[in-house]
Amino acid sequence: VQGSGTSTPTSVTGVKITRSPSGEAHPWLGGSSDDRSRVEGGEATISSFGIHAIDGAFEAEYLDVEGGADSHFTIGVKLEGAAGTRVSESKITGGKGLYCAAVSASGAVGDIVLETSSLEGCKLGSTPQVPRWGAGVYSESCSVDPVLSAPRVSNNVDIRGGVAGEKLVDQDKPSSLYGVGAVDGCPLEISANAAIRGGEPPKNFALGTAIGVICSFDNGKGSNRDSL
Repeated sequence: VQGSGTSTPTSVTGVKITRSPSGEAHPWLGGSSDDRSRVEGGEATISSFGIHAIDGAFEAEYLDVEGGADSHFTIGVKLEGAAGTRVSESKITGGKGLYCAAVSASGAVGDIVLETSSLEGCKLGSTPQVPRWGAGVYSESCSVDPVLSAPRVSNNVDIRGGVAGEKLVDQDKPSSLYGVGAVDGCPLEISANAAIRGGEPPKNFALGTAIGVICSFDNGKGSNRDSL
């Protein structure tokens, strides 16, 4: 599945999940260990999402998801009020934009589970554009219903911010990479993951910050990015 059009749109989404007036959305997406499924956002000028869930949860297994290319924001899986979402045995990458995240979560996040998967933020594209900010998992402005469990990131194969950097002569605008970010006080449970790392810059570029895990009551945004 890929979002597309006859001309480059401002925003594109591979799969969009929303709650209908008659009830909650909770589809299953994926394939099998022998026949994986793929979802990609496609190219857009501002934002590209592989999967965008708004007030609706889903379950994914054996799914390869990627945000788009040449966009300002590219996100593999964007969760907004998607409490109850579960992702396992999947590979999710943020895409090839300026600001990338494999998974971005905000709003109601109770009972969200990301497990046994590979989650990578930014990748290098075919254009001269080099990512400036990337995260494997980034949660902000969260809330958890008292009857639900805190969101959990556990038993994953690899989590990384990916690739980002700034030109050596442009270090007044530093780049950042985070493996996992839990900011604005989001109660994210992080456990038993094989590897969590920030990332690295491409050749001939510098990197301002690379952090495996950042937990903060601050928003962690700095001056070089907007909210994901």
